[in-house]
Amino acid sequence: MNPMDFLTDEQLIRFLQCKKTEISSYIEEPLTFLNQLRDYKLVPEDLYQKVKKMKNKERKQEGVYEILDWVEKKQGRHVKLFWSCVFQDHILQKYPRLSGLKKRLFDGPFRISARLSKAEKPTINTEVERKEKKQEQRKGETKRKKSGEEIHEEEPGPSSVSTQKKPAKKPTLSQLLEKGELPVTCGDKKGTLYRDKLARGKECILSEGVWFTPGEFEKFSGRGNSKNWKLSIRYKKTTLHKLIQVNLLFDSHLTVLRCQLG
Repeated sequence: MNPMDFLTDEQLIRFLQCKKTEISSYIEEPLTFLNQLRDYKLVPEDLYQKVKKMKNKERKQEGVYEILDWVEKKQGRHVKLFWSCVFQDHILQKYPRLSGLKKRLFDGPFRISARLSKAEKPTINTEVERKEKKQEQRKGETKRKKSGEEIHEEEPGPSSVSTQKKPAKKPTLSQLLEKGELPVTCGDKKGTLYRDKLARGKECILSEGVWFTPGEFEKFSGRGNSKNWKLSIRYKKTTLHKLIQVNLLFDSHLTVLRCQLG
């Protein structure tokens, strides 16, 4: 089965939205790429001719970005066809850097769930499963009480108090950092920051099923104009800048500058 079938149009469009600049930087000689999109009617003729006539390298890359932007906005219903065209062998041979993009799409944050073991599933999915199990347990307890299987008329005492479930305590910041996963927000977007990936300069924030660098997450939240993700992204009311200042996000021997990517 085509791995593309395991991804939704929404996921593929969001991936294109985040990678337009990256893709355009890979396409230095765009003619083969343009012809591929034209063959599958994924680019209007006037835009195709406009970009084809461009001579300057930077102008060509800007033209490719314009085409990708058009595909995202006008051809969203054909986004699977678009990615299938981009990942055909002759395109990957012409533009080998696109292979890394393909790997990130199929083997990264959008990893096919059918190939995942339970332990490999993202934390966000594990939390959903945990909540669903608790809801099922509560429903089962309610049914048993109604059927008279667990009716107790005992007076409240120390034993009954001890059996009551205590509300789960929210993990402290130190516990979250020790685990390596920190809930963060930027604007109205929520995500989980993975400390080890941040230290290695990789895409380290998982939000709505997509991996982002800090800079990309800032843009995704609509705050890209600030261009200062350390102040835009927060854990509760504390900025990442403050956490980095007090050396909580990085071990002292790690190079903090690597996280500047994105």
